[in-house]
Formats: sequence, structure tokens, C-alpha cells
Amino acid sequence: MIKIIGYIIIALLISFMCFGVGYSFGVYHGIKLVVHWGVDIFDIDIDADDLATGIYQYQSRISGCLFLKENALGYNNTGN
Repeated sequence: MIKIIGYIIIALLISFMCFGVGYSFGVYHGIKLVVHWGVDIFDIDIDADDLATGIYQYQSRISGCLFLKENALGYNNTGN
């Protein structure tokens, strides 16, 4: 019985790791795809790979700071 629980825990850990890797891979390549489409559609003269890297880094910083403040989703910095 303990052996089965150990296998289940290992399988769950592997599943979470695969989900995290897949999610990161999908977000990064999704951003690159949208940037390449936007550059092609709007005929912008910019390096698409640099733009995609900048957007990905910006998204990573926002998601890291989102829950540092209490009630961050409703936070309004208007000085009131």
C-alpha cells in the first residue's frame, strides 16, 4: 500500500513538472507567434524576436508582483 502511494506521489510530481514546462513553453511560443503575425499584418519595422522576448519578460514581472500587495486585483494607485 505504501509503495502504491509513493508511485502516486511521484506521478503527481512528474505531472506538475510537465504541466509547468508545457505552460511556459506554450506562453513563450504563443507570444512569439502573435508578435510575428502582428509584424506581418501591420508591416512594422522591428525585430520580432526582440519584441517577443521583451513582452515575455514584462509578463513574467507582472505575474511575479501581482500577489505581493494585499487585494492586488482591486488595487488602484491614484493617490486617494
